[in-house]
Amino acid sequence: MIAKPREIIKSSWNRAASGSRRGLPDLIVPAGKMYPYYMNLRGGEAVLKHQRNGIKEKFGRFTKEQLSLLRRLDTPRRVQDFLDYDLVYNDDKPDTCFSPLEVLRRGRAHCLEGAMLAAAAFLFHGRPPLLLDLRANARDDDHVIAPFREKGRWGAVALSRFCGLRYREPVYRSTAELCRSYFDFYYNNRGEKTLREFSVPLDAGRLKAEWLYSDRNVFFVSRRLDAARHYKILGALREEKLRKADAQLFRAEVLGAARAPLVGVRPRPYSALSLPRRLT
Repeated sequence: MIAKPREIIKSSWNRAASGSRRGLPDLIVPAGKMYPYYMNLRGGEAVLKHQRNGIKEKFGRFTKEQLSLLRRLDTPRRVQDFLDYDLVYNDDKPDTCFSPLEVLRRGRAHCLEGAMLAAAAFLFHGRPPLLLDLRANARDDDHVIAPFREKGRWGAVALSRFCGLRYREPVYRSTAELCRSYFDFYYNNRGEKTLREFSVPLDAGRLKAEWLYSDRNVFFVSRRLDAARHYKILGALREEKLRKADAQLFRAEVLGAARAPLVGVRPRPYSALSLPRRLT
């Protein structure tokens, strides 16, 4: 009997833990695009046809212009360029959870909505549409990224106001390693490093198809991410032992860049900085 696409994916997730002593995930999914992966199986052409038909149905509500845009977003790099240069960051209504179709209509998104759009583009081109939650402490906001895998290594696409919380090249051996790469760049407007946990990747392809095209908020996506298994980052390290984020980077991103190039300016301690009154 030919395994159906969902069953194939499930068998990949069952190999999630790589044997790390701490049980941290080194998740394994088919590298590169899904279609060639299915074509390597007996009866792969039938599975390929099934998968294509399913994708066509899921994107049936997108206009020709929107589909044309998705066709152009055929690599993670191009998806990241679109998030960086063509979308406005949604600061006005951060309590929304718009579908990728609604994001394209509005031209605005926050981190979760941007990650969902990236996952939609991945799905459109046959990649696993994955979402991953980065959980902060009580003094900061969570962040969501769209991880992808190429040639056995993990990278990520993400939307953020902070430069260090966006794109990652596919050079990381596991999702755990990928998530830890965000730690030093994940800080609040007091310079506190606030990233505490990361989730296992959520396969959005298993969610209700409405996450792609609904004209209403799809909060079930954020609930599923929040309910996913999370792993702690600090381990035995005590929070008060953490050094604050690099002061020069903080100064540029939070306080505003200096008139002179920052490479020509000496770092200043936090005690010499005028911090915002409001703590996010």
